[in-house]
Amino acid sequence: MSRTVVVIGGGHGGSAACSAASCASSGRAAPPAAAAVLAGRREIIEAYEELCADLGEDPADVGLAWLLAQQGVTGPIIGPRTIEQLDGSLRALRITLDDSTPARLEELFPPPGLSGAGHAPEAYAW
Repeated sequence: MSRTVVVIGGGHGGSAACSAASCASSGRAAPPAAAAVLAGRREIIEAYEELCADLGEDPADVGLAWLLAQQGVTGPIIGPRTIEQLDGSLRALRITLDDSTPARLEELFPPPGLSGAGHAPEAYAW
């Protein structure tokens, strides 16, 4: 069985979910509509960033590592703009998530249907 998993705009990977310090240093800002959604999910995003910090890993790399561990996912589509971003994405190949980490990620980001968000892909749309 094959399935498609889409992570839009890095919302689980740290680019849209960046901390104030990392957003300021990158010079990037979320568009107004995305900023409103992110503001409503700030507590969840901060819990995710804390989980990643506890693992000693970048949020984007943890997101890719989780994606690669999903049954039926043959490869994520990444879009690095720089060599540093590519190197960071490749780091995900060396991350092994223990049994508690995916469970914690499911608590923070419940799959469609469990959270009342509907079915994919609509459930993932912002």
